[in-house]
Amino acid sequence: MINDHTMAPNDVILLEADNKHYDFVANIKDQYEAILIHNKQRIKLNVLKILTGEVVTQVLLKPSNSLTIGATYKLKILGLYSSKQELLKDYNYLTKNHQPPLWVVKNKTEDNIAPKWLQKPKLIESINSPASGGYEFMWANFEVKTIDQSQVFFETEVVDLLTGKIQKLFLTTDHFGKLMVGSGKCAGLIFYEPNRKYKVRFKPMDMCGNYGEVSDWITFDSPVIEK
Repeated sequence: MINDHTMAPNDVILLEADNKHYDFVANIKDQYEAILIHNKQRIKLNVLKILTGEVVTQVLLKPSNSLTIGATYKLKILGLYSSKQELLKDYNYLTKNHQPPLWVVKNKTEDNIAPKWLQKPKLIESINSPASGGYEFMWANFEVKTIDQSQVFFETEVVDLLTGKIQKLFLTTDHFGKLMVGSGKCAGLIFYEPNRKYKVRFKPMDMCGNYGEVSDWITFDSPVIEK
């Protein structure tokens, strides 16, 4: 679900969970309260945004106060049954135990500068192929280049031009700077209908919550083609 992270004192936290097993995440703003804990320190996490996709929900959280340099914080959701709290835990391969998600504050300076585009995003390839187990690869891959002090996420908005259906989620690039917009056997958040036209735009956001300018719309064909 989430793993250990390092962060700056003013970082945001992006919590992502699948809708089937972690349905409570979508209600984190109205029914629960998320906090970070370090020793006796309790810091409330404010909900900035909730994005709900077909298979996952993403919640963007912002600490109500700056975090302490060198401290390790763990996440807890107040009002959640203990059985549900267990679902939040990650497996630590060093200790061989499950533990709550941890964030270590290592950066000494806050990042208050928004990411900037180095060039306009562009479609570089479409992929559609069958996979084992009845799954299907469907990807529209884009080249996105920005500059920033922190890791950059892309708030990705995909619109079906026939129905007007909107899919909007945060995505990250792979190691080659490629943003894979689609789904596959073990990964992916965006789904396409066959023989449709779509449009997409991207809004870069760094992990301190600084937003850059939204890109222009890019129109493209569905990667899925039925003959």
